[in-house]
Amino acid sequence: AILIGAVVGGILFVAFKKYDFEKNQKAAPVARSVEAPKAAAVEAPKAEAADFVKVENVFVAEDFASRDEALSFVSNQAVKAGIACDADAVMNAFLAREAEGTTGMMEGFAIPHAKSDAITEAAVIVVKDESGVTGWDTMDGAPVNVAIALLIPGAQAGTTHLKILSKVAEALMDEDFRATVKGSTDAAKIAKTINARLV
Repeated sequence: AILIGAVVGGILFVAFKKYDFEKNQKAAPVARSVEAPKAAAVEAPKAEAADFVKVENVFVAEDFASRDEALSFVSNQAVKAGIACDADAVMNAFLAREAEGTTGMMEGFAIPHAKSDAITEAAVIVVKDESGVTGWDTMDGAPVNVAIALLIPGAQAGTTHLKILSKVAEALMDEDFRATVKGSTDAAKIAKTINARLV
């Protein structure tokens, strides 16, 4: 678990360092083309990834008092959706990951992820809070407006988990992707936008 946490942390660190560099330095197209093969080297999830984000698992008008309240909401929704069988176990998995290092990113995004045997199928649940969730440690100190939560069965912790996480982290470096997901209140549009980046 510690090794996987380190790998995941490394993926996010490198991804957002690259994003920060490109944002501030305005890297030339040639530089971007050099980076492309590295991103492509990450094996994409199988075709069924298009179903990871279901419209009914996108919640666009929530109001959370804290990070833990948001994660509790996701955990309970996972059980209601048949994605997991034990909300407490999922919540504990989310908190265990946060204890290893925050999943708060930049510009209002977070990628919380839970790996647990209580999760029966890999899925993504998206929650949006326009006012922003405070108390979620983020790279730029901003509150979280969008949490793209990954729920992964324990047996897939080193495979499906890393593939989806890599794809989401890569997508968050795309300004158009961030603008669409953050600016839309259409659950179907958000689900489609995210799914398109997971295939």
